[in-house]
Amino acid sequence: MNAIGFALTIPAIWITSNLWETQGVWVTLWLLPGPILGLWSMRRLNSQKG
Repeated sequence: MNAIGFALTIPAIWITSNLWETQGVWVTLWLLPGPILGLWSMRRLNSQKG
């Protein structure tokens, strides 16, 4: 699991660094779908907890 997180982080840093000069803060919108999809997929785990 740690390797998967590392493998996702490195491209995200690379993308952010390369696009920051041209798009500024708006680069975060390119990365926003990842956490949203992660939270959406984990909501089922929270409902099964009880």
